[in-house]
Amino acid sequence: MIIYYLYHEYELYENCMERKDIGLFVSEAEAKELICKYKKLPGFEDYPENFYIQEITIDDLKEDSSETSQSMNNKDIYAVYEVKYYREHDQECGDLLGCFTTLSKAESFVETIKSKPMCKDIDIYIEISEQKVGLAGWCYGFKKSYYVMDENASYDWNN
Repeated sequence: MIIYYLYHEYELYENCMERKDIGLFVSEAEAKELICKYKKLPGFEDYPENFYIQEITIDDLKEDSSETSQSMNNKDIYAVYEVKYYREHDQECGDLLGCFTTLSKAESFVETIKSKPMCKDIDIYIEISEQKVGLAGWCYGFKKSYYVMDENASYDWNN
């Protein structure tokens, strides 16, 4: 079964992308309709062409399943992300690897990834996120903020 992953992405710093996961939807048309609305919201309006829709197969639902796209609306899905941390910018970024109908199937997928030879020697962080199909996030937009530290200054983090 196919669902549609809608996100917005722009370059925050050189070689560091900022991604806003907007949601998972049962139809491409529903995702495109949201793009039209979101282009007018704070933050998104600065990058109106940076919306992306990715087709995602719910890995544990076969085409002959009794589930239909519409019956998936408002159901919980377990999305598996590879999370990368950019230390120089104190920034995280994640790539969606797959979606599953149960937590146990998502966890099994994560174990399969971690057991692959190419993943054993690198520091990889995988996150499982429970999401509701059809529920949109970031519906009020966002405010871009920059945090710049002066490397010569001393900071009192307790105040």
